[in-house]
Amino acid sequence: MKLAYSYRAMLDDKNCRFPANYNPPIHWEQLYDMEGAWNNRIKNYTRARVEKEAVKGVEYSCESLYLDPGWDTKFGTFLWGEEWLGPEKKFIEEMKSKYGLKVSLHTPMPPWSTIKGWEMGPNCVSDWPAASRRLIPPEKLNDTIRKGPEICMGSKIIYG
Repeated sequence: MKLAYSYRAMLDDKNCRFPANYNPPIHWEQLYDMEGAWNNRIKNYTRARVEKEAVKGVEYSCESLYLDPGWDTKFGTFLWGEEWLGPEKKFIEEMKSKYGLKVSLHTPMPPWSTIKGWEMGPNCVSDWPAASRRLIPPEKLNDTIRKGPEICMGSKIIYG
């Protein structure tokens, strides 16, 4: 954690300043020691494995457990995987009471989500309303891009 605050101080020193009230928690990223867990969430993205990562986060003086792909029912649905993690509110409360950690969630909508080979479990595009999708123009399609839509975060469906 000291390294993160040292980095912030260095940025301040170079006139790259955050607002005075900006103080996001230092995260422990569970993804790297749970590689592949998102491919079979119920079997591999278990609460027990996530809690092992919480322990590591505490050991490194982190302030939040960052849950990457696998907490959601499918990649990008934003729907809590209650079947394998239990109720969302209870999970968050227990991370705080047992480990002193906040919980942060990966909420993916980046353009790289359309790149072939970057799939992180089942794709959720078909779960979203058609009006929320951005179709890739045919002239932009090539061998590196998946053939199909991605979710558009500028959609009126998403932002109402």
